[in-house]
Amino acid sequence: MKHAKRSLAFEILDASAELSVDLIRDEATTANVIGYIKGKDSKGKCIVLGGHMDHLGWGGYNTSSAKKDTHAVHNGADDNASGTVGMMELAKYFAHPDRQLNTDLIFIGFGAEEMGVLGSTYYTNNPYVANENTLCMINMDMIGREHNSSLVVFGSESSPVFEGALNGINHKHGFDLVFNKDGIGPSDHGPFYYKGVPALFFFTGTHKDYHHPNDDWQFINAPGEVKILNYIADFTKYVDGLEEAPVYQKVKSSAPKGAGKQGLKVKFGITPEFASNAKGLEIKAVTPDGSADRAGIQGGDVIVAIDGKEIVGIREYMYRLQAFKPGDVANVTVMRNDEKIEIEVAL
Repeated sequence: MKHAKRSLAFEILDASAELSVDLIRDEATTANVIGYIKGKDSKGKCIVLGGHMDHLGWGGYNTSSAKKDTHAVHNGADDNASGTVGMMELAKYFAHPDRQLNTDLIFIGFGAEEMGVLGSTYYTNNPYVANENTLCMINMDMIGREHNSSLVVFGSESSPVFEGALNGINHKHGFDLVFNKDGIGPSDHGPFYYKGVPALFFFTGTHKDYHHPNDDWQFINAPGEVKILNYIADFTKYVDGLEEAPVYQKVKSSAPKGAGKQGLKVKFGITPEFASNAKGLEIKAVTPDGSADRAGIQGGDVIVAIDGKEIVGIREYMYRLQAFKPGDVANVTVMRNDEKIEIEVAL
């Protein structure tokens, strides 16, 4: 195992510095693209199915690209062409006269998700159908790399009827379902959840090509995505067939309010394994020469505590990171092959 490296940061006493900053604000206009299928007997109710259209363009230092040293096109085949293709395929499916539902269906390709879910936030502030008349929102973001029949579903507790229904429908489809009960998350379902709409996010997991130019078409599992879309279609039919609208349920998050991507000043340099039932945060991969890699943390390790505070999932992990600044050292406890290991990580 590599030796942990301590920070070389130090305090300079009795000193002051002045600096000035000139800011140039770049503004651009983008758009959501919305399609609508009228239901047979909607009573003003709708189901929203969506995915984000944008990605990172050329990448570079002003984006969240994992490869900062190049200006290469980030095609985003999984993130999130897979989601927008899925949304359009479901629109085509439900547009068939024999498959028309009672409920109105709204299909949305969201803009500016990568900039901070701006498109979905705008829609929920200016909805075509009122949020209180939206039965649920189904978000498809990165559903193109299904493997080992694994499917991650965020927001399974945003309505008390969801988890049982998802499991019941799955008898036909045979997925290894991994439920992340939190309705909050860094994708387009989040703004709907905050507005009181039960929301689900379907996801096949992160991978080494996440936010990288290598996220391209040849790695897409098309048959696997078809299987996922059939499952989502059946769930949509289930919601349409309910006599009463799904009840919104505010999820009791184990991390304090405000925990999330915002406010992070440091990075560990890890890719979480979302398709995991481990108690803690399982690591799928580490970024070469990132803080975790330099400290000796490995893919497959499970983070169970940071500075002695328990980590049971991504929410606690993100919250703990908010307490650190560059130059700090975090004491990280990981489980590796049933062995508990303490590792100092210089941030």
